[in-house]
Amino acid sequence: MSQNPDRVIVDAHQHLWELSRTPQPWIEPVMMPELARDFGPVQHRELLLSAGIESAILVQTVNTEEETAWLLDVAAQVGAAGVVGWVDLVGTDVGRQIADLRARQGGAKLVGVRHLTHLEPDTGWLERDDVRRGIAAVGRAGLPVELVVNARQLPFIPDLVQALPDVQFVLDHLGYPPVDAAALDTWEHLLVSIAAAENTAAKFSGLRLSALQGSAHEIHGRRIRDVALLSFGPARLMWGSDWPLVLRDGSYAQWLMIASELMCDLSPREAERFWAGTAVEIYQVGDP
Repeated sequence: MSQNPDRVIVDAHQHLWELSRTPQPWIEPVMMPELARDFGPVQHRELLLSAGIESAILVQTVNTEEETAWLLDVAAQVGAAGVVGWVDLVGTDVGRQIADLRARQGGAKLVGVRHLTHLEPDTGWLERDDVRRGIAAVGRAGLPVELVVNARQLPFIPDLVQALPDVQFVLDHLGYPPVDAAALDTWEHLLVSIAAAENTAAKFSGLRLSALQGSAHEIHGRRIRDVALLSFGPARLMWGSDWPLVLRDGSYAQWLMIASELMCDLSPREAERFWAGTAVEIYQVGDP
């Protein structure tokens, strides 16, 4: 958490990886040279120092316990606010997995659980009974469950969040609003349905900067903002950078500036929630 001249900011969504430790097979070195390198503790500290942000939530990138253990170690080392890690949701011992992670070095930094659902070939993976039992177990352990889903999976989320009212859910990247304006109506309807469940929050993150910049795209960006605020309100929205993925077509500073411009009309109390308060409350990371 950090104190900028005019606001406190918690970056609710950052990734770290060392490719020799946690390979990222989706990165194509020729097409994505900006991502085909290590982003470890040193780069993390340099980024936050340059942006005037002292802490962030680190989020898993592969479905392995080994990566989560490494992120917990790093979080303790660099003073990150917390880690959204991975456990095997279809296992019969989800509670034990979480207890084991909490018992290891840096385990107090575990603040949430996420599975890369968008990579599952089964579109209805979140409807499976074993998956829902695992999600319910995460909720009983007092941790939120983050949802990263593709467009085919987003329609399953309203039923999921309503079926498990005791679980706190966080929808990553606003469910990836489509760049195609014609498809925004369907996305808007689903977002409103998801937000109707009070046990949901969302991250204002992961948006393609190229679709938000310039006069031709300003209307698109404002519509996404309006839908997000109408659905969740600032009290259930949090800002995240999605670094280093934000480097695909922009920079950390650019996204911070765009988000600041889009949210410039928030009241002081609303701004406090969006930039810090929601993340502090959801992840229980202490007062900024």
